[in-house]
Amino acid sequence: CFDAETIEVLAHGGADTNASDANGRTPLFETVQGIPAKSCAAALLNAGANPDARDANGFSALHILTLADHPTGLSYDNVISEDSAHEMATVLLDGGASLFIADDDGYPPLAAAMYHGKPHAKITDTILRYHFPTLDSEDPPDPAHSVLSSLGPGLHGARCWFDSEQAWPMKECFFMVVTEDQNDADSPLIAFPVVRFFEQSSPQAPRNPVLHLGGGGPGSPMGLESPHLVWNQYRFLVKNTGRDLYVIDPRGVGMAYPRFHCFQYFQPMRDAMLRAIEPVAELEIWQQIYRDCKEHIIKNHHDLVNYNSSVVARDLDLLRRAIRAERFVLYGVSGGSRYALRMAQKFPNTIEAMVLDGTSFTNPHSDVTKAAYWEAHFERLFSYHGTEAGVLDDGRIEERFWNVVSELDQEPLLLPSLGLVLTGARFLGVSFMGSYDSTFFRDFVKSIDELEARRTETLLPYAERYVDFLLDPLFGDPIFWSHNCLEWGDLEHLEHTRSSPSSLGERSKRVVDLVELARAEHIGTCKTWGIPLANSHDSAGEIPIPTLFLQGALDPATPLDGLLAETKRFHDHSLLVFKDESHWRSERADQCAMLSSRHFIEDKVLGPPAAACANIPLSRQTAIRGSHTNGKYGENSRL
Repeated sequence: CFDAETIEVLAHGGADTNASDANGRTPLFETVQGIPAKSCAAALLNAGANPDARDANGFSALHILTLADHPTGLSYDNVISEDSAHEMATVLLDGGASLFIADDDGYPPLAAAMYHGKPHAKITDTILRYHFPTLDSEDPPDPAHSVLSSLGPGLHGARCWFDSEQAWPMKECFFMVVTEDQNDADSPLIAFPVVRFFEQSSPQAPRNPVLHLGGGGPGSPMGLESPHLVWNQYRFLVKNTGRDLYVIDPRGVGMAYPRFHCFQYFQPMRDAMLRAIEPVAELEIWQQIYRDCKEHIIKNHHDLVNYNSSVVARDLDLLRRAIRAERFVLYGVSGGSRYALRMAQKFPNTIEAMVLDGTSFTNPHSDVTKAAYWEAHFERLFSYHGTEAGVLDDGRIEERFWNVVSELDQEPLLLPSLGLVLTGARFLGVSFMGSYDSTFFRDFVKSIDELEARRTETLLPYAERYVDFLLDPLFGDPIFWSHNCLEWGDLEHLEHTRSSPSSLGERSKRVVDLVELARAEHIGTCKTWGIPLANSHDSAGEIPIPTLFLQGALDPATPLDGLLAETKRFHDHSLLVFKDESHWRSERADQCAMLSSRHFIEDKVLGPPAAACANIPLSRQTAIRGSHTNGKYGENSRL
């Protein structure tokens, strides 16, 4: 009954305002669906209704207001109109709804408003206003970009969207507002989130802060919507050093506004994964998804040409000036390392040191359109003989692998729990994605054993990761391509691989196919997005900044020999190689990496072995300061 007076009478008579139905929904949930009922919501809250009650799906009433096009496919009937939703969000927040309450995925309301599909602009506006206490709360409701206009360019303090744990240091949250086109002061304003962790109460730490450059990709979010894992993983970098730790999502990614994604157009690909189709047909489906996605982005007056490593580097220098830091210590993971390399080129005097973890160079060593890249990838898989027992095979693993690929092409396997028909081509994709995880190398032979018997127990988690990656609702596909089209170079003028195939039998044929497909995908997708194929890679110029490279010897992102070639232009660098690790490290190796990084940040050398590195197979390679040609390397040593 949408009658505030009735609610007051029933509550006064002892009715339970927090009673829930079979779906876990209390009466408050009914006020955010169907007929607008903000007076009923206010009456329930005044009578003791819990504003943060969560239903069986883990959502609060405030979350439901952000649920348009929810990525999990959940739907709520008759969600109220945009104007009413804005008014209802105001009632809930004024009534005590928490800015921190998280759904089952760990998303509090602000993150939900930015992540969950295409929420009402006015809800995003309302929640943003509660995070910016400097804004006049009496201002009329506007779309979120008007909030940014009210703030203007610069670094703006915001109410943090997450609670701190007791063991944490102090924290501050900000949004950095910048122009989308850095050469046009009148271009639209955009924003990216900044979180500062610090151990002392002074407003600014006296030492140069560590800046973590985001989740990589490019296009991967950092996870700032629920930063517990972020702090727990990276606390070793700054703990007891007197340095602040700043963590960001770069423009267009994660909790940045706007965030570019295409997942609302993914349904054709979900359907296609249940069919055995050729890779070229899959590629055309992706092209149509991107055409639809591009139309949406253009309609909102954004230009993806303004989203690349060079532009992000300038954003980060503006951030440095805003926090009045003389220099940064940069920590770049995977695609985030590109931002560090661009800053080293553009602003070398503003960087004290760099730690590059799983470095992503935009150069031929990491170019999936080159045959040598794929040859090296398969060679790592077939030649791996790890330190753990049970991974050796009978010497025929390459032959058996290609036989499985052919058999799956002829008779695919249905994996119903994943919504995937596993063809030979998709198995190659699963294997490539799996090789980012060091455990896949140890599981590889067993996976082949099982596939020969038409079983997939060992392969299943890697296949799930493959599907999750392709259909990840949080990954910024437009950002991935806006970077790579501009930074991988003009591939149209490269010689076709088919003109000079290698002589390695089945592997050669498959490598040729993979290279041709990668070229077609890159050239075709860049044309679809309308982003020029440039040659703005990061391999030019020498870099004198002290740099620590953390590298898995099995990493497919940048093979070790490619990394060694690149280090020639780093005059002052150290290299720590994890012999049995890939792009994603084990927990014990990760702790070793963090402690080694902290020592390097403080002393600019790797230093003595850390207890966390005991019994981890490492190859420590350190160049003497000065010219790389004078560097001395200790191969296969153990820390």
